[in-house]
Amino acid sequence: MNYLLYLEDTEAIPAVKILLDSDTAPIGFTDSTDICNIHKYSKMGGFDYLGARSKLKDLFYSKSWDDCTNEEKQIVIDYSIYMDEDNVTASNEKITYLMSSNGLTLQQSIEYLETAFANDHLQLAEACNNRASSVALYEIIAKYLSNDDALDFKNTVRQILADYKEDALIGTQYSTTTTESGIVDYFKGQVGSDYETNNLTSKEYEIKNGHEITDLVTDLSNLFSDNYIKDY
Repeated sequence: MNYLLYLEDTEAIPAVKILLDSDTAPIGFTDSTDICNIHKYSKMGGFDYLGARSKLKDLFYSKSWDDCTNEEKQIVIDYSIYMDEDNVTASNEKITYLMSSNGLTLQQSIEYLETAFANDHLQLAEACNNRASSVALYEIIAKYLSNDDALDFKNTVRQILADYKEDALIGTQYSTTTTESGIVDYFKGQVGSDYETNNLTSKEYEIKNGHEITDLVTDLSNLFSDNYIKDY
């Protein structure tokens, strides 16, 4: 899902709306979706840290490090979005920026990046824990699964759910510094993951109320990953 951030056309502190790109643009608001505004206003609009970070990463990778302003580079560093796993020169470029623009020494720059990574991981884990502990999860399960299947689901995902909540282990397509399989891989049966064949779909649950298993997969994946608006 792709979300856009709109700011109210006012000189005062603007109201914020975050909508799907397929939604009608609100009257009196301007599409202000950029790295700086997502960092500054996303929480006001309803994103949690995971949603904001995901959107920031999408925006960053639509351009390049050299195309970013200094303010944007600082945000990218603080969210640990740009890593050596994505580009082998990432750490060198970030260290060069911190030394030249922030006046840090080489050692101070290295320590800054280490602290930023730790802070990012803690906030990401907090957001994951909040999502996995939300009423929304139980509403999704109740919508699609019988009591017996819901109990089986709970028992099946117990460990990977704990990994998600405690370590922000989302999945191979989502985690920044690991290729370990995660809970969203299980939902989607992600190709190349540990759950390519043994996954939610393979359980063959009887889905209630005329829905399909793909509907359950979509709702769970949206809750646990990417640009999900925090409405729980």
